[in-house]
Amino acid sequence: MMTLASMREIILALALFFNPLGYNELFAGIMSVTHSYWTTALMFYALSGSLLLVYFALRFKKTT
Repeated sequence: MMTLASMREIILALALFFNPLGYNELFAGIMSVTHSYWTTALMFYALSGSLLLVYFALRFKKTT
């Protein structure tokens, strides 16, 4: 069973991975589908931002 702490860590790792700094292969693959650098960059920033919001929501969630 996945604990809240381990779920937070996985979400944070995914958010940092999708932040456009070091994921060249995946970015190039998506860009070949969209044919637009800006669309692909926006998708990755949106995904990263969403995952960071989920991480912070889980981080400050009270455990009972």
